[in-house]
Amino acid sequence: MLKTFISLLGMMSVIATANADSDCVDPSTVVGGVFEITSGSDQAVKSLTLLRQTPARVVYLMTTENMTRIYENYGGGRVAVTEYFDLESKGVEHEPSVDIAPNGWDTLYQLLPSAEAGRLQHVGEEQYRCLTVARYESHTSEPRLALSYLDEVQLPLALTSETAGTTLTWKLTELVTDTRILDETLTRVASYKTFDFADLGDHEDEVFFRNGEYLQYQRNVHAHGGHEH
Repeated sequence: MLKTFISLLGMMSVIATANADSDCVDPSTVVGGVFEITSGSDQAVKSLTLLRQTPARVVYLMTTENMTRIYENYGGGRVAVTEYFDLESKGVEHEPSVDIAPNGWDTLYQLLPSAEAGRLQHVGEEQYRCLTVARYESHTSEPRLALSYLDEVQLPLALTSETAGTTLTWKLTELVTDTRILDETLTRVASYKTFDFADLGDHEDEVFFRNGEYLQYQRNVHAHGGHEH
């Protein structure tokens, strides 16, 4: 297993070096990132785009699942989420709860819980598009982590987590600086018909809920290694 982490750290170095001479990025222009996520024994691959509207509102484009999620931080550990089902043009609102992000808002906003960062050992630095890449690793307990992190924009460049023989890998494929994708997403979901989760039982006239298609969406999220918190 140690060889796996050494190999991963080498890969991170190659990623950073290959991009060191690319166009520089101004951290203040970054609104999010596009990630390729590989997980499970079948190494299923999915795509996730994270977009930050405000420090308390973040948008997830879950391309593989044909879903969009908007998370909002209400403070005190309470987070609300609205799930949008893009093929159906419908949304479901969930009230603020401490159960939506049990590991904290940082998990959603910067993909790294503050508590997790505290147990990682800093092992070096690289450069990626003129941004500093801090390299961390942890071998002391599960999950075992190897991380390359862009501190200036608070996003991972590469992350591998191993626990109970299962490997989860995140790789940044693009930093998003064009705000149009965020604006277009917000305009799109604003046109959807949205329901309160607590009232779904009152909407049996909606085929999407009556025929269990909503639950099928939920199952597909888990089957494809959906991003859960």
